[in-house]
Amino acid sequence: ILVGALKFNYIARLRGDPLAEVAQISTPATARVRDLIEAPDGAIWFISVGNGAVYRISND
Repeated sequence: ILVGALKFNYIARLRGDPLAEVAQISTPATARVRDLIEAPDGAIWFISVGNGAVYRISND
């Protein structure tokens, strides 16, 4: 599960039962993440309110 944080300026990756944070993606682009989605190719698309832009993160 991926969760964006408006307050903390990062994207958290959660897993397990109960859910626990296992990783953080924190860059200048992740300021106030409003929404995110994982694309079929595994890329992460997200909207940054802090920067007023849409971003794509991938392993390509």
